[in-house]
Amino acid sequence: MVKPVNQILGSAPLPARPVRDGAPAAPAAQTDQLSTTPEIHTVVKNDTLSALAGRYGVSMEQLRQLNPELFKAGTDSRGRPRSADGGKIYEGDQVRLRAAAAAPPAVTATQTAATSDRVVAAAKQFIDAAGNSTDPGVVGEAQSMLALIPATDPDRAAYEAKVKALAAKVPVGAPAGDAASDLTTLSEAFNDASKAFDQAQDPAAKAAARTQALIAYQRVAQAVAAMPASEAKDIAQGQLEMMEMRLKGMGASDAAIGTARQAAGLPAAPAAAPAAAPRPVDPAAQEAFAAAQAKFDEASEAYDKAVKDSTSLAQAAAGIQAAQQKALAAFNEALAAASKVGPSAQPALDAMAQRLKQLGISDKAIADAKAKAPPMQADGAGPQAGGPPATP
Repeated sequence: MVKPVNQILGSAPLPARPVRDGAPAAPAAQTDQLSTTPEIHTVVKNDTLSALAGRYGVSMEQLRQLNPELFKAGTDSRGRPRSADGGKIYEGDQVRLRAAAAAPPAVTATQTAATSDRVVAAAKQFIDAAGNSTDPGVVGEAQSMLALIPATDPDRAAYEAKVKALAAKVPVGAPAGDAASDLTTLSEAFNDASKAFDQAQDPAAKAAARTQALIAYQRVAQAVAAMPASEAKDIAQGQLEMMEMRLKGMGASDAAIGTARQAAGLPAAPAAAPAAAPRPVDPAAQEAFAAAQAKFDEASEAYDKAVKDSTSLAQAAAGIQAAQQKALAAFNEALAAASKVGPSAQPALDAMAQRLKQLGISDKAIADAKAKAPPMQADGAGPQAGGPPATP
């Protein structure tokens, strides 16, 4: 457990900022406020601006002046909605609580010596105690503690690295209960890593970007795993599958993706079957299929003409029956040709089947035609497993 800063420091106050010669000393009340009010607060779950104002003793008007971007109606630079009253803030937002202090003069040996050794030790203790925390509040406090360690301290670089590692582990979140916004925000890290991969010039940089993309993918997978069964979760699953396809395009192995899914609480994705080598195109089959389509279109037009232009019921019935027979015959020819063309013909066949139903052909007649058709060949040699299924 990370102790609050005041428990680490006890009753010892934070060291006062050094005052330059000739500069008036700050009033005691202002000094106390600067000592207890952080300059920046990192938003965590359930935070609101009004609650932060009460907690830190600042007014909403002060927050508005210090954080105008949080009070602009519309969307921010990341596409997230904002409101004029500051009612929409997000986990990870940085809220300024007081004006930034003027930059102090360059640190001198005298000023370094004036910094309390106890305060420096307490700052280091807090950062050490933070461990592997991913709590944005703890990480934000660790960043504040780092500022208390002088640049001349021999351990400064080590603690900078610790705080940087902590900050990298904090997941970017969104308002509680807004699963769609949460996934959108989490997906931005994946998209950033994907862009970095595309822009990288050397293998090492591409490998680093791929690793970041896998980390971001795992966080999205964790969010999806935590969602209750719903249409929104189905959509999120589709988004996750698109990320998996992108990861494979970046060179991530099935094993790496499966490990990330398992770590997120999802079943490992099955290994993708290797793509079959494309078979040579059969020009004769394509011509036969195109001819069957043309016949089908003619029969379809003849049906519409019979319905529209017939002068008697008998004439209409005869024309409709002839068009139906020609359309079904053309469909059978298309099925036979499609068996050699391959799966690329399937969308056209599906459209024909739908049109046949509009022409009054029964489901059974369509199913019989499919059942009698030769099995459709895949892009590789041999018939496709489970060729055109018969309609029940």
